[in-house]
Amino acid sequence: MSRKTSVLIGLSIMPLATLLFVFLKNFWVLLASELLGTLGGSFVSGSLQAWFFDNLKAEGIEGQFKEIWRSTQKLSLVVSSTTTVLGGLIAQFFGFAPVIVLTALVQALLVPLAMSIPEVGFSKPETSYTLHVINSWRELRKPEIAWLIAYLLSVTLALNQFRKFFEPYLEEILALFLGTTITGTLGILELVEVLVKVIPRYAGVALEGKSGGFSMRPRPLEYPSRRFYPS
Repeated sequence: MSRKTSVLIGLSIMPLATLLFVFLKNFWVLLASELLGTLGGSFVSGSLQAWFFDNLKAEGIEGQFKEIWRSTQKLSLVVSSTTTVLGGLIAQFFGFAPVIVLTALVQALLVPLAMSIPEVGFSKPETSYTLHVINSWRELRKPEIAWLIAYLLSVTLALNQFRKFFEPYLEEILALFLGTTITGTLGILELVEVLVKVIPRYAGVALEGKSGGFSMRPRPLEYPSRRFYPS
């Protein structure tokens, strides 16, 4: 229907997924929250970038998309790292409920904010989404692409599983070292998470397109002096 509609649907689902954590008493509530969160993220992912690009194209500055998007990523990383540490400290001293409610509130405020942004330059695609997915699937099944995807998934899954199991271990070690509980160290844990994850990611976003992009940038060929060539 439109990029904006997709984003609004996703942003409306996300607060519901977060609020379910207030009632987290068993595995099924956790499963429902994760499914809702993934569904909401699926509606937003890709649609937001496409909506942003359409608006830039309508202004005639779509060539600056990567640069502007990179700036928004850097800003969002700074904000998210700040709220991550604050969330850990609030949960450590006041419990999880205030953090969950504050997170859901911020997510809910994104809905009217998104509604206030106009959508320009959107036109319904000639090819149906279903046909587009089928054609994309055929492309992904090509041998020269499929094995790369399989390799990427195997590495990503291995790293994710390692991280999922290893982080609770590190949390317990830190709690034992400080003579407290995991909950009692949440502020420190979130600060460490920001230092370990967010700062390298921020550096990666900041450097993206500079070192690698420079080597790929079109520029005039530079030939050696003619004395190296025969007459």
